Amino acid sequence: MRQLTAIMFTDMVGFTAMMQENETRARAAVDRHRAIVRRAVDDCRGDLVQFYGDGTLSVFASAVDAVDCALKVQQEAAKPPSVALRIGLHTGDVVHDEGSVFGDGVNVAARIQGLGVSGSVLLSAKLRDEIKNQPHFQTRVIGAFDLRNVQQPMRVFALTNEGLAVPRASELPRPANAQSSVAVLPFVNMSADPENEYFADGVTEEVINVLTRIEGLKVTARTSSFVFKGHNVDIREIGEQLGVSHVLEGSVRKAGDRVRVTAQLITTRDGYHLFSDVYDRRIEDIFATQDDIAAAIAEALREHLGSGPRPEKRSGADTRDVRAHERYLRGLHFWNKYTPQAARTAIGHFQAAASLDGDWAPPRFMEASALVFLCTLGYEPPKRGFPQAEAAAQEAVRLGPALGESHMAVALVQFFYDWDFDEAEESFERALSLTPGSANVHQTLAMLREAQGRHDEAIRLMRRAVELDPLSLIMLLNLGRAYLMAGRLDEAAAQAEHVLELDPGFRAARGGLGWVHLARGDAAAAIECFEALPRQTGDPYNAAAPRALAYAAAGREDDARAMLELLERRAEEHPELHLHMDFALAHNALGEAEKALDALEGAAEARQGTIAMVPNDPTWTDLRSHPRFQALMQRAGLSRWVGP
Repeated sequence: MRQLTAIMFTDMVGFTAMMQENETRARAAVDRHRAIVRRAVDDCRGDLVQFYGDGTLSVFASAVDAVDCALKVQQEAAKPPSVALRIGLHTGDVVHDEGSVFGDGVNVAARIQGLGVSGSVLLSAKLRDEIKNQPHFQTRVIGAFDLRNVQQPMRVFALTNEGLAVPRASELPRPANAQSSVAVLPFVNMSADPENEYFADGVTEEVINVLTRIEGLKVTARTSSFVFKGHNVDIREIGEQLGVSHVLEGSVRKAGDRVRVTAQLITTRDGYHLFSDVYDRRIEDIFATQDDIAAAIAEALREHLGSGPRPEKRSGADTRDVRAHERYLRGLHFWNKYTPQAARTAIGHFQAAASLDGDWAPPRFMEASALVFLCTLGYEPPKRGFPQAEAAAQEAVRLGPALGESHMAVALVQFFYDWDFDEAEESFERALSLTPGSANVHQTLAMLREAQGRHDEAIRLMRRAVELDPLSLIMLLNLGRAYLMAGRLDEAAAQAEHVLELDPGFRAARGGLGWVHLARGDAAAAIECFEALPRQTGDPYNAAAPRALAYAAAGREDDARAMLELLERRAEEHPELHLHMDFALAHNALGEAEKALDALEGAAEARQGTIAMVPNDPTWTDLRSHPRFQALMQRAGLSRWVGP
């Protein structure tokens, strides 16, 4: 019988040497070890499956019971006459057969125990997740390791309750992730003027961008690093949450034309400072300062973990114009708010920076990215905004051909405006080769793979994006979307639910879960999700089209038509909005294929970016055989990508 089980391995440390030195003492220690484990397992409602040499194997129905048992065992083993034990715990599917247990979970628990030292209790990440809300257990991550006969590296935690030992770095094998990893925390603004906050944030972001170009270095994306802004969180906890081995923290003090940047690189496992330095420079030398910081990090990590060399200077990446730099940083400040209004403000700053320094690429590729954002959401007329974005992106490539962000900006236009997947793929791949540590490039390339129907690749790319930006709700939710597009509905639902656990008010996750329910055929659950959105936002138009789909699926045609009327009213009140796709969804839900196709053709005529996702979006499966749909895909140049 196969069932989910918590597994505990115990093992004596130094038993072989003890046997050679004093066999009688060694056998007495084994007997004491077995007696301690037997009593503790009985007390914690477990099942002692096997004694083997100087070790034991036990199983539990509850992870909490297993950890309680491990604590009891180590507490008793520490009492005279003490027994040196190490314990490993994991939870997984195992096969119970005639008093024995088998399966990968058993192997994993044994391998984890082998990493321990006398007095330690080590846990797999999976088991730790099951006990993390139990306040009487304290844990911390000790690293990710390659375990024999285990395909993927596994993160391992140590129980740190009083009296327990935790392996030191020198006592552990080299972490599985030979790739160095670092998170750059928001630099603290130490200037007298609080308005200089944007400058400190900008320096932080630019250091991140420089570091992403270092070969072999994993750099946490800005979104996740900035979660910790203004919070005093233990370095080890930050390392655990972000999955990094190192953290860079520092401060920026700006006064007149001078700037002082402090930076220190810290190992998350033990808080050890690898380096600390102070950089006093003129404002116009800020880029050189950022390069110096990145070089110091590269050197420190290469010495300790073997990361790649200092990133080379790249044409078009820097400016000597202080005013241009200031406007660019202000643009980043607004861009990172991720709202249409803020994006418009950001574009103004990027354009001003570009006019002040005509040879600087970053303002151009950021202007292009912000314009694509507005056009795709329908807040900017595509036929006006996309050509402007294309011009800015092409100028960015001319000025900064070695900058991955320049090629990503071109790829976005090729994907969402030209609908040229081949050219977009080439540009995305170029961007990824130049900035392999960019979560955004991984995410947008994943969207292209979804549009192409290459779902396994899309999921792989999104998993990497989440690894690079682990606290980004958008990245986590888009991984769920990749699962949904691939038809892996259970994983899609789990991902949306995970995001809602992190932030119950995150509307996009509620909507994403609604789409999963629709795909499962659970119209009632979908309605519950979609109806929550207008209540939450106070916007009656919110999710009108998805509500129409859900109502129609539930047989509530009158309610579905009410949503169609709501869309018509919105179109009258806001003629500047492009609602073709919403109308297409609503008409298709009501079985009005011709009207749905009219709306899709209107979206294509307006060059709405979301047309790019239509070929493999399961929403349109029932229209794919229609001659008008096929003709539309042919005209758009997308017919070769249409799914089955």
